[in-house]
Amino acid sequence: MKASAALLPQACEEDLRLSVQDASSIARTLWTKYNLAREKGVVVIGLEEFTTNLALLGSTEVRLCFVWLEDSLVTVALEKERDQVMGALFVTNFIGKPGER
Repeated sequence: MKASAALLPQACEEDLRLSVQDASSIARTLWTKYNLAREKGVVVIGLEEFTTNLALLGSTEVRLCFVWLEDSLVTVALEKERDQVMGALFVTNFIGKPGER
């Protein structure tokens, strides 16, 4: 069973924000973004492990799934073929979703 099938029904993919990105590049971006957010009071759980796991993959492409849960964001990194979870990141204590500020 693919990791994505265990996490989410296939029908849900249309409702989720999915993207394929270079692992090390997104690791640097998320590390910078969420460290700055922490300074402003945003709660970020799993950042170090998440970004380290992605950075170790180098230029490998990973599929990222972004899921909003009320005032929280869960980001799951899947291997490009979606058969292995590479990491998860939980962010909360936002003031609105992007575009709502």
